[in-house]
Amino acid sequence: MTLIISFAVAYDIFLNDFSVFSLKAEYYKPSYAYSSGYNWVAGMFGGEVGGEYKGFWGNLRFFSSGNMDLTNDQGEVIGKFSSNFVRFSAGKIFDFKQYRIVSGVGLGYIGLAPNETGLGINIYILASRYWELKAFKNEVYAIVDNLGYEVFPIGVLRDVLPFRLSLGDRIYNDRFYGFLEINGYSSSGFSFKLGGQLGINILNLGFAYDSRYRWLNGGYGLDFLSGLSLFGGLEYKSITFDYSYTFLGLFGSKNTLQIGYLFK
Repeated sequence: MTLIISFAVAYDIFLNDFSVFSLKAEYYKPSYAYSSGYNWVAGMFGGEVGGEYKGFWGNLRFFSSGNMDLTNDQGEVIGKFSSNFVRFSAGKIFDFKQYRIVSGVGLGYIGLAPNETGLGINIYILASRYWELKAFKNEVYAIVDNLGYEVFPIGVLRDVLPFRLSLGDRIYNDRFYGFLEINGYSSSGFSFKLGGQLGINILNLGFAYDSRYRWLNGGYGLDFLSGLSLFGGLEYKSITFDYSYTFLGLFGSKNTLQIGYLFK
């Protein structure tokens, strides 16, 4: 019972942003490819690969808890197991005049324990409109993410997947990017994200804050920074190297390294 409760909460982390790219909100550059990986507390790790080419996009996200003790009802260790999650998503980008629609379908697998696995199908939709503001673009967008259903449930009954509804605004040009995003999660209520990035020659520096992590503030040391990500990157020709450090309070921190390539 303890494991089921624990990973019912952990299940929701699969809606989190894995990559540095994603920390900057749902921002799609024309024709790009990227990969990222991160390590987390207690041997947890994950990552993402993805990209977009000629209006088609796709990504693969994964997460693993690492090896953990498998116990019986008496609390005795009887073996090892790991909890794993994989989601593949792909879709099409439609641009017309000052509007953009990004749509896609995803297939997700989750394995909590040896005999507790599930499979779900979800959809993703982003709709946006932008305006030219002298040297900047201002874009307002709405997102529906992970709206779907369990094809093969983990438990006895099928259920809807934990989904996210978002409204956001971003302003950007070739060297600057800033955004504010309001999120509503079916499993955990409302939160917000904000962030910005500034490019200086080949160097990019930025930050992002996700208020969902504020509950990890235990009042110790730098716990009050929970949810803050600081990132920097180098851009050489079409290749980018990015690194981010996320404060997670009672859960320690998360380090993310990402490599990207922009097709010209």
